[in-house]
Amino acid sequence: MLVRSQISIEEQRAESRARYEQIIRDPKAHIRDRIRAQTRIDRLMGLEAPVQMEVSGTGGGPIEIEARHAHAVLDGLKQRPETAAALRLIAKQQSRALTTKTVTSKTKGGEA
Repeated sequence: MLVRSQISIEEQRAESRARYEQIIRDPKAHIRDRIRAQTRIDRLMGLEAPVQMEVSGTGGGPIEIEARHAHAVLDGLKQRPETAAALRLIAKQQSRALTTKTVTSKTKGGEA
């Protein structure tokens, strides 16, 4: 691999093209492999035209986006009873984890 990385891009391109041409000439090669090899040669030689895609919204108009802050999303979630309970549970678990971590840190430092 080290030796291969020291050859020029032109040499790498020539090696690849030779390998693909060998596949195309091989009478035992599957037609799918021959087509793929020709496609790779076309790409190496720059024969494929660039493809330009334009994305648009409904009816060709602009794409509509909505930007919301995390606080706005959380406020909306808090208004739902099912998520409000889950958020309280998560907050309680995080509080316990932080308390446990603080006590453990103080114990290791010799303060407790």
